[in-house]
Amino acid sequence: MDETARDRILKAALALFAERGFEATRTSDICARAAVSNGSLFHVFASKDAVAAALYRDGIAAYQAVLLAALDGGAGTGRALRAVVHAQCGWAEADQRARFLFTHGREIAAGEAARDIAALNARFVAAIETWRAVPLHRPALRPMPLPAFTAVLLGPSLMAIRGWLGMGGEAPTTLAAIFADAAAHSLLKDAEDA
Repeated sequence: MDETARDRILKAALALFAERGFEATRTSDICARAAVSNGSLFHVFASKDAVAAALYRDGIAAYQAVLLAALDGGAGTGRALRAVVHAQCGWAEADQRARFLFTHGREIAAGEAARDIAALNARFVAAIETWRAVPLHRPALRPMPLPAFTAVLLGPSLMAIRGWLGMGGEAPTTLAAIFADAAAHSLLKDAEDA
């Protein structure tokens, strides 16, 4: 499949933001890297901020889709929880958007993408709540508010991911089993199910 101008612009911007930072990257740099004209860039995006917002929005959508696929694909509650942690760690290593999302994308793209991100997050939260309400899962899970559930499930591995992206060290996938076990033991009522 041929890459669209939008795809090339986003790919170029992501690479340039990683190499130079958002502030140091000019739209002319993005155009040169994407092999598009200035007019083509501004036909697709109104500004560099709009490019960053699209990167952030697309990255959040991809990230959430990976997590929900892992949650829905697990055979049993404990396995599903573990699969989500492993999916998060794997996605952070494999997808170049992770660095942008988890290190500085939020501040850059917050204004431009706020409404879209709120809608994505609302769907993500609803999907998690639906999963937790399934008769197979509800009895196995410790009762807790959703913010606590998602913090326990995703928080520890996300902290390690941010550290790895910012400072290096052990890759998240090498630590995923530890975080997955901790999440399962913390979220399941019965340690035997973990």
